[in-house]
Amino acid sequence: RKVVGIKTAAKKLYDAGFRSVKELQKAERNGDRRLLDCMPTKHGPWRFGLRYFKDTISPLPPRDQKEMLEDIKMQLRIFSRNNEEFSDDLWEITQVGGARRRREKSHDADFLITHPRMGIQGESKRVLESMIAGMIEEKKLLPHTDMYGFYMKSSGRIFSRTGSYSQSSHICKLKRNLHTPAHGFDNLAQDQFDRIFGAYRTTEGRIRRIDIIVVPYIERAFA
Repeated sequence: RKVVGIKTAAKKLYDAGFRSVKELQKAERNGDRRLLDCMPTKHGPWRFGLRYFKDTISPLPPRDQKEMLEDIKMQLRIFSRNNEEFSDDLWEITQVGGARRRREKSHDADFLITHPRMGIQGESKRVLESMIAGMIEEKKLLPHTDMYGFYMKSSGRIFSRTGSYSQSSHICKLKRNLHTPAHGFDNLAQDQFDRIFGAYRTTEGRIRRIDIIVVPYIERAFA
């Protein structure tokens, strides 16, 4: 079974004598040096993967996906109240990825967010930062300071030095790489959108993986 964060260390762990997830979980709790010596970092996604293994391999039910969506809507309403130029009724939230396609067979949920006002001045970064802060305050998103959290943020780089929209480099690269497979975090280097890969806590106490991508309105088709 796949454990989040240990793929690259799998062979080292096997060579060190580990044969089950339970053995790894026990080693993590006890600070076993054999385990720590196999991992690339002292803290990181691998601790999240072991601590919340049962939740991360369990299919994501529709009720959890709905709860995530409602929390996202709430955070966007808060942002609109504080930024009147962003009309609350014009937000577009699209669920993408495996949870949308495979329903209850997926283990995480992906949400794409955009707004007609989101254009050339880097508003997507402001929106994402506001959502992250709000969800952490509501204890819905595990913060980056949580030793057992899953928190990876990527900042987009799609604006010219003058602040005007510039399609050139990264869209041209996307076009060139249309037939080149890209997996996992390799995709981040291609689309360059603002996003967070995080861990969401449901009201029932489950920990679920959530990906939120915020894109300029003009590029929603590429997302």
